[in-house]
Amino acid sequence: MLKERGFKKRYALGVILIVMIWIIYMFPRWIFPVEYSIYKKTALNESANIYIVQSDAGATTAFGYHYYLIDNKTSDNDFISHLDDYTPFLKTRDANALRKVDNGQIYLNITGDIYYFSSPAQYRIQSNLYRIGINLVARP
Repeated sequence: MLKERGFKKRYALGVILIVMIWIIYMFPRWIFPVEYSIYKKTALNESANIYIVQSDAGATTAFGYHYYLIDNKTSDNDFISHLDDYTPFLKTRDANALRKVDNGQIYLNITGDIYYFSSPAQYRIQSNLYRIGINLVARP
């Protein structure tokens, strides 16, 4: 006798499990949204800007600051609306970490925690990738 073809319970359990994992992943983002705003914008050179983006997760947390290198043809509104498409080269709680930009080099002086740092910093203009050196001084 042939087994009857039809819907199997294990497939339904697999779909339910995937949906449950997605809900667990997304739930904190729905309940505790993080707001981003441009804190400061500084010219790096004739083709790129340094954006310092302030992240605010609510009244009980301190601000976080994300540092990005972005093509200067990108508008502020376009940048902030597509923020997830960009990767910061620095994440910290220090709003004044950027000391100066000189000769195509970035000079940072950080007091406090560094949550993420990538050197050299990179930005893309069309299909070209540019790398910028970073001089970092950090203190607890």
